[in-house]
Amino acid sequence: MVGSMGTEENRKKYLIVADSAIDLILLPTKRQYSRLCSIVAKEELDFGLDPNLEDRKARAILRNNRGVRINKIPGGPVLNIAQYLRAKGQEVAAISVVGNNPESKRYLEILKDLSVDIRGIHKREGSMPKCLYVYYNPEHQLPPIWRGNVSERAYIPKSDFLPEFFNAQDVLVFSVTHPEVAVKTLQYFKKNIAYNPGPVFDYLSFEETHFRDIIERTHILSVNKKEALQIQEGLSLKQLPDLFNLDNPNLEFIIHTKGEEGAEILGRNNKSVCMRLDPKIPLKMVDDIGAGDAFYAVAVDDLLSGLDPYEVLVNSTRAAQDSLQYRGAYNRGLEMPENTGFAMGRKVSNGH
Repeated sequence: MVGSMGTEENRKKYLIVADSAIDLILLPTKRQYSRLCSIVAKEELDFGLDPNLEDRKARAILRNNRGVRINKIPGGPVLNIAQYLRAKGQEVAAISVVGNNPESKRYLEILKDLSVDIRGIHKREGSMPKCLYVYYNPEHQLPPIWRGNVSERAYIPKSDFLPEFFNAQDVLVFSVTHPEVAVKTLQYFKKNIAYNPGPVFDYLSFEETHFRDIIERTHILSVNKKEALQIQEGLSLKQLPDLFNLDNPNLEFIIHTKGEEGAEILGRNNKSVCMRLDPKIPLKMVDDIGAGDAFYAVAVDDLLSGLDPYEVLVNSTRAAQDSLQYRGAYNRGLEMPENTGFAMGRKVSNGH
């Protein structure tokens, strides 16, 4: 089914099922960063596998952030991905959960300004979900800490309009989506599916991730190096391309990002395309928050538009590099497609 929707200038309707969030980005000095790392390490030592560990770590960091600069920026996969799909001229709808406080209302206004269909976003009592980052530089940052607040991560809205709402979409996009939400959503949707599992393998057993059920229906899978190894171990695969088997008949592409080693696109036809970034290319980097979502959004759309895999890698790398130049993931410069070199899957040659 991938690549079959090339009419009407490759216009597609995307449905993103993922978390919405406000990103709290702490920018400590070197000394402050060391102190916050020590605080988090102590929390982990004291509480081990406590299910409330993430919230305890967040509370400890926020209690001890005196003098640390904080940026509060809209984010979460819903907004991060939607903005790049909208920049490419695609229609976007979302299923997510927000609160009913002023932050939540402003977040929904941003989505509305981007012309995102928010009928599937549920408003609950409470404050907007947060994602906490302690970011000294790309090599020295703490893993993101999620504070769900109103966000019930296994929640999907119940409404009579949902079957029709799903049927009106062309592509379903999962990104760090709670596995139970993904499985529930799949009962409504029968078209193209893109799946980025994210760090679910870090905090759930492999069976609890429902990976087998989701990948059976997935057309495009996106993983990083760590996730690829976790999948290989969980399924006892010798190599990632072994996913192209009879158990996963719909899987046509795997997007495999490798950090400084670049990225590759694997295809069911046993062909792969790799791209390594040239370290000599000067690149202004503010932070890497949201760069993965930018890469994912553009890569998925370009693959579905039938672009050559090498062109897909060039365009999605440009999107990720664009994201690196902004604090956080939200990029106001993406509101107009002509502001982006990768808009509408512009063809390139020799990486230019």
